[in-house]
Amino acid sequence: MVVSWLKNQAPGAARMAEFWTLAAQGRLHLRMSALSAVEVFYLTARKKGVAAAEQLLAHLRSRPLELLPLPDELVWDATRPKARYPISLADAVAAATAIKLNLPLATGDPALRLLEADGALRLEWTG
Repeated sequence: MVVSWLKNQAPGAARMAEFWTLAAQGRLHLRMSALSAVEVFYLTARKKGVAAAEQLLAHLRSRPLELLPLPDELVWDATRPKARYPISLADAVAAATAIKLNLPLATGDPALRLLEADGALRLEWTG
């Protein structure tokens, strides 16, 4: 979702802009796993360089966004969806985080629809 916003890809970018506004108003609590932030950093660094990735990380930290740590328990929780579904490790961690917090996962990634179809995960679809 953050990647869609950064790339200004519709419809995810517009939806993420709405989420930023709601979070700034205190009407929504946005959370992102540290691993997802690492993935955003890595993708930015590969495309635009490490300095741009550092700026992006500083920008994300200035936003109303809670970066969640990656404790061992969560890593192990992520192994279950990763083993069962054709999803990335970052998606597995995001799914495990949402499941643990009993929250929907905002995403436009169609691979995560498989978890939703099985009743394992609630999605806030942005795709």
